[in-house]
Amino acid sequence: MKKNIIRLLFVSAIILFLSCDESFNPKGEFQEGYTLYCVLDLDQEVQKVYLFENYMPEGLDAESYNKNRTVRNAEVKINDGIRDFIFTDTTEFIESLGYSVSYYQFKNFQPANNLLHITALIPGKKTLTGNTNIYTRKFPFSTRSRRDLEYETLNNYEVDFVGNIPFEFLPALFINYGIVQNNDTVYFKKEIPSSYFSEGGTLNSSFPDLEERTNFTYKVTVIETAMRELANEHPGKNIVIKDMTLSIVTVSPPLNLYYKANKTNRDGFTIKLLEPNISNIENGSGIFASKKITSINVKFAQSWGSLFGQLGFRF
Repeated sequence: MKKNIIRLLFVSAIILFLSCDESFNPKGEFQEGYTLYCVLDLDQEVQKVYLFENYMPEGLDAESYNKNRTVRNAEVKINDGIRDFIFTDTTEFIESLGYSVSYYQFKNFQPANNLLHITALIPGKKTLTGNTNIYTRKFPFSTRSRRDLEYETLNNYEVDFVGNIPFEFLPALFINYGIVQNNDTVYFKKEIPSSYFSEGGTLNSSFPDLEERTNFTYKVTVIETAMRELANEHPGKNIVIKDMTLSIVTVSPPLNLYYKANKTNRDGFTIKLLEPNISNIENGSGIFASKKITSINVKFAQSWGSLFGQLGFRF
C-alpha cells in the first residue's frame, strides 16, 4: 500500500511532489538552512514555489515529523531574460496535513524563453537562487498508440511516437471507471502496472521507471489482471468502464535524478549519499525544474465486452 501511495504522488497531477513534508531528501531538510522547491508544471498557468526552514528537531523522525516549516514574507521572482515574474505570498489550509502552509504563486505564468533564473530573498537571512531550462521535446503519438485496444491476450498495447529519437519519459496508463450508486456516477482512475509478480503468495505490481527509450509496451494480459484486481477491490459495486488514459511524463534536470534516486531508495535517506549534487539551488538546497504531462485517451474495443460482462462491469 505504501508503494502505491508513493507512486500516486509521482504521476498524478501527478505528483503532489511539492507537498509540505515530501521531498527528494527528508534528511537534508532537517539540516540547518533553507530549501526551495519550484517544479514548473508546463500544463498549468498557475505556478508555485515552496520555501522551507530547515533545522534538527529533538528526537528526529522524518516520517512522523509534521510541523509547518514553510517560510513567509520572502520576495520570490523568476526571470526569463526579459521580465521578472513576481510571486505572491499565499497561505492555505491543507486538509491532509491538518494545518496551514505558505507558498508563493504566480497566475498566468508564460515565460518568453526556456532559460529561467529564480531568486528567493528571505529578509534578514539569505538569498536562494537557481537556474533551469524548461525545454521539452514535442512528441506526437503514433497511430498505434491512439487505436482502440482489442482484447487479444497474446498481443500488447504499444506506446509509440512519430519518429525514432530516444528521449527520457515515464509512461503511466490508467483505467477510467465509474461507480454508480443512487443514480449518481463517481469517476476514479486505476493505474495499470507494467507487470505483476508473486512474492510470498501475494500478487505485487511493478510500475515503469523514468528512462530514455523510444517506446514502451503494456501486455494485454497485464491490463486484464488489473481489471480483475479492480473487480476484487469493489465487490458488488456497479462499475462502468469508460476508457483508458495514457500519460507521458517528461521532466527537466535535476528532477530526473530525483525520480531515479527515489525509485531506488524509497526511504529517502540514502539519496544524500548517492546523489550529492541533486540540488540546483545556490545558498541552500532544493530543486528548480519543470515537468510536462502529455495524455491521450485509449478506447476499449468491443472485444472486451465478454470479459467485462464476466467481471460484472458495464461497458
